[in-house]
Amino acid sequence: MKKHNFTLSAIRRGIFFLLILVSFALQFIILPKTALPVPLLLLIPVCVAVSMHENELYSLLWGLFAGILWDTASPVTDGLYALILPAAFLITGLLTGYVLRNTFLTASLFTALLSLIPSVLGIFYTKGKLTSELLASVIKAECIPAVITSLIILIPVYFFVSAIVRRFSYERA
Repeated sequence: MKKHNFTLSAIRRGIFFLLILVSFALQFIILPKTALPVPLLLLIPVCVAVSMHENELYSLLWGLFAGILWDTASPVTDGLYALILPAAFLITGLLTGYVLRNTFLTASLFTALLSLIPSVLGIFYTKGKLTSELLASVIKAECIPAVITSLIILIPVYFFVSAIVRRFSYERA
């Protein structure tokens, strides 16, 4: 019985690993070659959905994995995502494990908040001095489209991850 539980857990986490790798490849390799007018952040909704269904240790590890992937593809951040994303997804895992319920509404809230991270970091890394005009233009051009597209992407991702967790959970063994 214990071996069967380990197998289910390994399959589930293997699927999560592949899901994060595919979203990374789409976000940083395939989508930049298209001429989309809005930024598509695929890693954030995927990692939010995964970390909400994992305990805090695995949430931290999935965030670290996503942060390292993001930093390898970003020429600007110098390892900052490898620090920010594990902390963010650890908090996500802790809150959904102990305080909040694991619902789509909670996932939407986390996704909306965490989708602002790249835009905020972009202000400090590339834009220079922060003015009210710059902030208004970044909110209009980057923050709002990033949040909306991340929330749209979250819909199928959250329910896919929920189905994977239901299928490969310990209770079914």
